[in-house]
Amino acid sequence: MIAVALPAVRDEFGVGIVAVSWLVTLYLVAVAVSQPVGGRLGDAIGSLAVLRLGLVGMAVFSVGAAVAPTFPLLVFARSVQGVAAALLIPSATAFLRRSVATGELASVLGMNGAMISAGAALGPVLGGLILALAGWRWLFLVNLPAAAVVWLMLRPLSPDQGKGLRTFRADPVSLAALVTAFTGLALLGTAIRSGSEAFTWAAAALFALGVGWYAAAFRLASRGIVDLDLFRSFAFARAGAMTALSNLVMYTTLVALPVYLRDEHDLGTGQVGGLLFAMSAVNVLTAPLGGRMANRFGIRTGLVSGSGLLLLSAAGVLALVASGGTYSLAAPLTMVGAGMGLSAAAQQTSGLTAWPLSRAGSAAGTLSFMRYVGSVAGASLLAAVLGGAPGPSDYEVLLAAMVAVSGVNALLAFLPSPRVGRSPAPD
Repeated sequence: MIAVALPAVRDEFGVGIVAVSWLVTLYLVAVAVSQPVGGRLGDAIGSLAVLRLGLVGMAVFSVGAAVAPTFPLLVFARSVQGVAAALLIPSATAFLRRSVATGELASVLGMNGAMISAGAALGPVLGGLILALAGWRWLFLVNLPAAAVVWLMLRPLSPDQGKGLRTFRADPVSLAALVTAFTGLALLGTAIRSGSEAFTWAAAALFALGVGWYAAAFRLASRGIVDLDLFRSFAFARAGAMTALSNLVMYTTLVALPVYLRDEHDLGTGQVGGLLFAMSAVNVLTAPLGGRMANRFGIRTGLVSGSGLLLLSAAGVLALVASGGTYSLAAPLTMVGAGMGLSAAAQQTSGLTAWPLSRAGSAAGTLSFMRYVGSVAGASLLAAVLGGAPGPSDYEVLLAAMVAVSGVNALLAFLPSPRVGRSPAPD
């Protein structure tokens, strides 16, 4: 919802485009670095308990954002909202992992993916309505009744047991390293577009420093916020990589096309919203189908069909933009949604079943972390290619990059995968 309110926020506080974009960027960074922590906390005290903690945090800091008197305080509240969201997302997935038989997991995760896509589809529509009726501060306050409803829905559920709070580790050194890496990644695109060699080298060095620092700290301590040992499983490593790559394509397409259609073809907000809503709606419809397909025909079938469709759709979007297409983009955009829906459940099932149930929270948190690796990388790529005033050729370059990323994603899907239905390793 916040995306539709950025112009109003910018006008009220008198800040620039780059400054207001940090409301989105810092939220993504906060969610990315905090999700593995949320997953590990769920392993320690139970996923249902962490879900409730996240709901309280989301409610409290939504109020803080709604009443923020200055822009820096709004950015702070929005960032801590990201931490609360990071408690919610992996905990819900881990609770499903612990509560559902392995043979039914793909179908359940497919339905879960459909609900996530439904939220993404409704967000801009609901946000636009609230913005028109009551102003941008109410975009945050609407979280309060939503959190209350979810709290009531959780009451009948039996809590899952964690391994004990003493097993929880939140390494501040590795957290600082992750923040450093993501800050460098987020700044890199802007630095490249600025043309300043010093800025570009500084952003690249910050990113490299964060990555190297984290790897060294994890190797020395054999622990960290993101459990690198999870990637020793090929199934998990592939699932994580495909999650990052496919989300990069989805995020970049969602952000770039509205600007293209408005600036190059003068389409209105309603027309653009209709095209994007169609993509999200198809994602909602196909996500459960992807789960059933993975259950019946195997995880690899879901990975190959979804990633293949994503590659074809990315190529279709590029071809139509290059030829000046507008409404005809509806066809490849719905294919983008279908490709994401078909592959999402297979990716999550492959990654979650690669490790024992006792590590479900950590595995779920790390897979969710990889989604935001793709999102932040996509935001940086957008800044590097499009900048402030892009032309038609800039969009073509960006979309050609999306075809290349989709191609790598599809190649990963064809690599051999574990047999469907195999039980995870025992605890």
